[in-house]
Amino acid sequence: MGMPKKAALLVHHGDADGVCAAAVVRLALERQGWKIEKVCLEKLFPEVLGKIHSREVGAIIYIDLGSPHVDEISKANQGRKLVVILDHHDPTATQDPSILNLNPEFWGMNEESDASSSTVAYLLAVDLSELNEDSAPIALVGSSELPGKVAGLNRMPLEVGLKNGAAQMARSGKSEVVKVRIGNEWWNRQKASSLITALGSVGYYRGGPDIAIDAITTGIEERTKRLAEQLEEERRSKFEELFSDIRRHALKSVGLVQWIDLENRLAGMGTKVIGTFLSVLRFKRIVDPKNYLLGFMWLEPKIPGIGTLAGDWTKVSARAPPVLNEAIASGTMPPLSQLLRSASDAVGGFADGHAYAASGVIPRGSEPSFVERVNELASRPREHTEDEWPIKP
Repeated sequence: MGMPKKAALLVHHGDADGVCAAAVVRLALERQGWKIEKVCLEKLFPEVLGKIHSREVGAIIYIDLGSPHVDEISKANQGRKLVVILDHHDPTATQDPSILNLNPEFWGMNEESDASSSTVAYLLAVDLSELNEDSAPIALVGSSELPGKVAGLNRMPLEVGLKNGAAQMARSGKSEVVKVRIGNEWWNRQKASSLITALGSVGYYRGGPDIAIDAITTGIEERTKRLAEQLEEERRSKFEELFSDIRRHALKSVGLVQWIDLENRLAGMGTKVIGTFLSVLRFKRIVDPKNYLLGFMWLEPKIPGIGTLAGDWTKVSARAPPVLNEAIASGTMPPLSQLLRSASDAVGGFADGHAYAASGVIPRGSEPSFVERVNELASRPREHTEDEWPIKP
C-alpha cells in the first residue's frame, strides 16, 4: 500500500482531558520516531470517519472519544490500519482484532472517578518507555476534570510526579491541592486545566487545540496565558448574558426535562462551551435540582482539518443537577449517557458520555422531538436496573 508504518493520526477531543491525553501520546510516539498528525474533533460524526480512515498513516489513535462508537470505527477501518482507542466514556466492546479499545470500564473501574483519558494515555505511554514518566504532570492536568480527590488509577501519575519532583500536594481541610510543573513554572492543576480547556473549546475555530497541546507539553508562555485569559473572558461575558436571560425568562420544561435552546448565540466558539455552561447552570436556584438539564446550540458546519459537514446540526449537552445526580447514583433514575443515546438514535443523531454528563448531535429542527423522547424514557417505571439501560427507541 505504500503506507508509512510509523505515521499516526491522533483524533482527540478539545477539552483539557482530550488535549492532555493527545499531548502525552504525541510525546511518547515522537520519542520512538513516529510522524504525528492531529485532528481535534468535538464529536465523532459518522461522515467524518471515512475521511479519517482514508489518511495515509499506519495507525489511528482516538483519544478521549471513540469507545461508544467502536462499531462505526470498525466499519470505517475495515481492518486496514491499527486503531487504538484511549477513552473513559461509556464503552462498547468489539471483537475486531485491528482495534485496541482501552477503557477503564472494561476492568470494572468507574470512569467518573478512577481514570481520565489522560491517565489511560499516560499508562500506555509508560508501558512503551519509562522515559514517559515525565508526562505525569500533563496527565494530572487532564484528570482534574474528574471531581473530588485524585483517585483510582489517576493516583499513579500523582505518585510518580511527587517522586520525581514534578508535582506537589497539600491538604486544605478535606481537599487536596495539587500543583504540577509545566515547563519551568508551577501551576495549580485546576487552573492549568481551565486554561487548556479555554484554548481548546472557546478557541476551537482559532487554532486553540494545537496551541494548547504545545503549551501543556513545553510550557505555557506569557502570550499563551494572555490568549487563554481573553478566551475565558469572552466565555464569561457570554455566560453572564445568558444567565441574565434565563433569570428573566426561565428555562423551558416538560415533565422531567428542563432545557435552554441557545441557537447561534455561541457562534464562533466550540460546542464544548455549552457543556461548560450547563455545568455551572446546574447549581443555580433557577434550575430544578430533580430534573434533567439540557442545552442546545447550533453546530457550525466546518471541522478544522477535516472539511465541511453536510446538513444542519445541533449540539445537545446534558447535565444532572444535584438531587438528580443522587437519584442516578442510586439507580432510581436512568443515566444521562443512555438516555441521550436512545433519544438521539430516535431522531437520527448520535450521543455518548457519562452517567451524569453527556452530549450528542441531532439534526437541527428535531429538538422538540428529542426533548419529548428524553422525557418519555426518563418517565418510564423504575423496574429497570442500570445494566438494562439503554431502552431501545
